[in-house]
Amino acid sequence: MTTTDQQITRHWEYADATLRALRERGLRPTPELYHVWFVYFAEENPEILRVIDAVQASGDQLAEDTLLQLYYRYIFDRQAADFLQRGMEDFSELVENSDECLSTVRAGLGKYGDLLGRSLATLKDHRELSPILNEVIDQTDQMRQTIDGLHKRLDSYLSRVAVLPCCSVNSMKPASDPIPTA
Repeated sequence: MTTTDQQITRHWEYADATLRALRERGLRPTPELYHVWFVYFAEENPEILRVIDAVQASGDQLAEDTLLQLYYRYIFDRQAADFLQRGMEDFSELVENSDECLSTVRAGLGKYGDLLGRSLATLKDHRELSPILNEVIDQTDQMRQTIDGLHKRLDSYLSRVAVLPCCSVNSMKPASDPIPTA
């Protein structure tokens, strides 16, 4: 039997044990409760193991509220934190790449805008050369104005990107609701 087949077999065993535990305790088979028991049987979280083992050793019934607290503290929070962390990393990479790209474009547009400004003055001195030159002058002036506007918008965007708050999912604190240990 391959490792994959063994994993599939093992997961079906966890699923069977999970459904049996829910049924024997008269609990609803909700995704949250199912997940807690599945994690328990798979021995994926030592805190869930500790709490459930302690309650069972005391002879008390595991209340649905206790299981939901375990889910939201040890499963949901971790999944949400992982999801947010990946999102923040992707967003940071996007901002970093955009910032570099826009800075390069901004510098290039600035140089081109300066060149157009200098060229426009020279072209205006030679208007009489040709009617086509007048069109080049007008188009050059329009392009210079467009570049000036884009340059200002890029400055505004870059200054907004520079002050984006940096968040770390690691700074999120776990819930402080007490979970019964017995």
